[in-house]
Amino acid sequence: MKKVNVYGVGYIGLPTSVILAESGYEVQGIDIKEEVINKINKGISHIVEKDLDARLKSVVDSNRFKAQLTPTPADVHLIAVPTPINKDKTPNIDYVLNAAESISSVLKDNDLIIIESTSPIGITEKVVQRLSKLTNGKKFFCAYCPERILPGQMLFELENNNRVVGGICPLSTEKAASFYQAFVKGRIHKTTATIAELSKLTENAFRDVNIAFANELSLLCNSLKVETSQLISIVNDHPRVNVLDPGVGVGGHCIAIDPWFLISDYPNYTNLIATARKTNIDKTEWVKQDILSKTNTHDKILLLGISYKPNVDDLRESPALEIAEFIKSNRTFCEIHDPFFEKYSAKNQKIVDTSNFDKIIILVNHEVFNSYDFSKSTCIDYTGKIL
Repeated sequence: MKKVNVYGVGYIGLPTSVILAESGYEVQGIDIKEEVINKINKGISHIVEKDLDARLKSVVDSNRFKAQLTPTPADVHLIAVPTPINKDKTPNIDYVLNAAESISSVLKDNDLIIIESTSPIGITEKVVQRLSKLTNGKKFFCAYCPERILPGQMLFELENNNRVVGGICPLSTEKAASFYQAFVKGRIHKTTATIAELSKLTENAFRDVNIAFANELSLLCNSLKVETSQLISIVNDHPRVNVLDPGVGVGGHCIAIDPWFLISDYPNYTNLIATARKTNIDKTEWVKQDILSKTNTHDKILLLGISYKPNVDDLRESPALEIAEFIKSNRTFCEIHDPFFEKYSAKNQKIVDTSNFDKIIILVNHEVFNSYDFSKSTCIDYTGKIL
């Protein structure tokens, strides 16, 4: 049985570890957070994801998966650590390089290293250089394979989505592709490390640009006093048009972050991508000011939804959270409610009595909000999906 070390057992690393363990690998999850390791080894997930709890407990109980602070030797090393941006919007690859250093302490000849962390172009080469320097020229294989999974459908998409695998050399590509073919039902696209790296950034920049169009369109509709949802429904009836739904900005670790990797390194070729980023950031600022203009200091305000997207417990880069905290600091009587977070639930309740509030602001269209009674309060729905 092959051993796999997964470095970083968060939103990507944990469900990936479970799938690998179910597929016959002996898996070790390596993480710097002791509280996360303790929960995982009890079979308890630290993230909310459909079917994850039961499947995690099963692979932990069967000794196919365990978490720990430091690695031991393995045959495959999969890097799934965060790749944030710095204050100046430049990429921070410290976590990836730190993972490479951890790997160097247990690396054997002919081991396979795979990077799944979304990273700037050239990260595979940097990891190879770091490992070669730290291991005195040990022979290993290295490839990049970006994750493509959606919160709420992670386990299903890990098995069924097509994947892109790009090695530092052709043999690295083949070895990495063979590894994924053991548990991926979708197609494996074999390519170079550079194309694999660029593919992930392209996918998310594409999404960001299209969301920016929708957000810009929503501001135009607001100025013309027409319903954005009605307009989009009409234009999407065209066989070659598919306008996305606008929102209060863009969140999540991918779409809100990844375009900066391209903008930072290739500013002369990313004017449209940079404009889209600015448009989506500006939409969040516009929503803040719009709420202030439609509320008074004496209003009792309820803000609904703070995750970066509906029906998940993910706050990474959430524009809704930024808006909610801004309004709470600028209005005297304000409560934040999101059933996915105890800290941000009004009185720690799953459902809130909306009749106690003068103004209700919907920032995220969680399904549970469809059952709320908004008839006794003034309600402003920035999602366009609840009312």
